[in-house]
Amino acid sequence: MKIYILEDEKAVADKLCSYIERYCGEHGVAADTKVFSNAFDLIENYHADADILFMDIQMPLMNGMEAAKKLRETDKKVLIVFVTNLAQYAVEGYEVNAFDFILKPVEYEGFTMRFERVLKELEHRGADRYINITAKSGFKRIALSGLMYVEVDT
Repeated sequence: MKIYILEDEKAVADKLCSYIERYCGEHGVAADTKVFSNAFDLIENYHADADILFMDIQMPLMNGMEAAKKLRETDKKVLIVFVTNLAQYAVEGYEVNAFDFILKPVEYEGFTMRFERVLKELEHRGADRYINITAKSGFKRIALSGLMYVEVDT
């Protein structure tokens, strides 16, 4: 599973990464996490390949809500979870089909509840339509509909 984090505060991004790593370690879940510190880098490097996107809203230059609108032009399926101290954006989050909101400061117990909801949604959406494999370059998500053959070299 691919998880992207858009967060300009390094301490918050590090905390989210550690929570994801801790949860995945405790539950045997494979995840590849990548952090972006600004929306422009995320948009420039986004290839509609993430499963989950944790996004801060309040950021310089382009905020997370604007970035989410831009990403939705190319990816309607990624599960967006806003991580913010701005609860007033919850209504606007419906415009980008946000899956959930986590209010800062983020604590592990609250994060786990939200993360489990996201993982269950991923299972319902496409457990039988995608496979995740480990490659030399990291984790890869492959759509079964695009799979023509499989060759194994041991």
